[in-house]
Amino acid sequence: MSKLKLFVSHSSRLDDVEHRWTDKDRNWRLLGETCRAIREHYKDKVDVLVDRDGLIPGEDWNHQLNVWLAECHVAIILFSKRAIEKSHWVAKEAAILSWRRELDSNFDLIPVLLKGETRPEDLDTGIFRTLKIDISQCIREAENAAEILEGLVRKLGTPEKLSGQYPQTPLELIQAAFAPLLAEDTIEAQLETVLAALGIEIGPEFSADKKQHYAYLVTKHLFREGIDHFSCFKEAIDHLIPGPPKELVEKLFAQIRSLWVDPAAAAAIPCALGDKRPLAMKGRFLTFADTELKTENYTIDRYIERGWVGSNQIISISVDDTMNIDQIKENIRFRFYGTVASPSAGISEDKMNRRIDQIFAGMVLFVQSPNSVSGLPDPRFIGQLRKLHGDYNNLIILLQAGETLDILPDYVKAVLPPLNLESEEDALLGERLVRTFLNKKYA
Repeated sequence: MSKLKLFVSHSSRLDDVEHRWTDKDRNWRLLGETCRAIREHYKDKVDVLVDRDGLIPGEDWNHQLNVWLAECHVAIILFSKRAIEKSHWVAKEAAILSWRRELDSNFDLIPVLLKGETRPEDLDTGIFRTLKIDISQCIREAENAAEILEGLVRKLGTPEKLSGQYPQTPLELIQAAFAPLLAEDTIEAQLETVLAALGIEIGPEFSADKKQHYAYLVTKHLFREGIDHFSCFKEAIDHLIPGPPKELVEKLFAQIRSLWVDPAAAAAIPCALGDKRPLAMKGRFLTFADTELKTENYTIDRYIERGWVGSNQIISISVDDTMNIDQIKENIRFRFYGTVASPSAGISEDKMNRRIDQIFAGMVLFVQSPNSVSGLPDPRFIGQLRKLHGDYNNLIILLQAGETLDILPDYVKAVLPPLNLESEEDALLGERLVRTFLNKKYA
């Protein structure tokens, strides 16, 4: 059983008193003492993820933080006065962690209110109210590491009861779907060939079922950080001789193809269901359509797949600001209902809109502005777009941004970290090459 990954969110300076040395900040010392107390109590059962001492010098720390946020099993947020009022990082981390809880209601997000600095009502204001940080889960009036640990043990249980009780992370959910599929229509000898070709050591057996064990090893290899997932997938499938059924390979590939998307950026989209502010995003292939890839909006669809793991209840629709609001609503209805949405069918628009909200968990409306110098639509048009929330409760408005996301009006929120255009291009090329390979293999 792997360790429980516990993420600790905090403000880099936790109190409002200026200090020459960081360790004189009382709450910074509290952070260190709390992490030590957790490690000493849970020992090898828990891996504490905190940027105080967990990041390797020279590493892309922003990316590593995003990975931790997306792949932790449990999170606590240390709410000092500064964290509530001034820390943009805590607000960002709280947003991503709230996304995790939306994906899985069993995900534990535990606020810690520090004595003399924060109260439960502080979480009922601003961004934290929007994110619905659960006050009932709070560890309140915490004054020292022992009290924080005591509250944490009440939530998580003792070290002996901890194993296997925490929910799977989004990446683990994908892996858990991938490995059984891989083992489904393959034989032991096929997987042994793949392991040898990929240079994977089998190691000591921990399962009587060798085929399941081999499928797990291949899956673990394909889901590593920092690799070209498309090339690795192609190589693995190429060495499965004879090849498994095409339908199975298509299911496997559907689990792989969105791994290039930054988890924090993907989280920004479902988080907008609560915030309701329009999002802004730049990219070259946001609305790229490809029948071979079965996508109408390439990059947006991959962000959706990464943001809502395993769900088919989210749909993307592309429009532009040359249309008026009534035309956009007509376009939405046609996208869902086809010719049934025609006025001649005699079905009320209100009834069709309500049914969309009942059946689909979310709708991403991507709005392009072909005639805009700044990239964003006119503010008055954005105001009209926001009124669509009255018709579609599960609507997310995504705007095409210009060259920079640094200067945006307060009523528009950037999808961060910004999309790396080279990574986007590499992903499209990689997916297209795998598609060509599969078409040839199964010709």
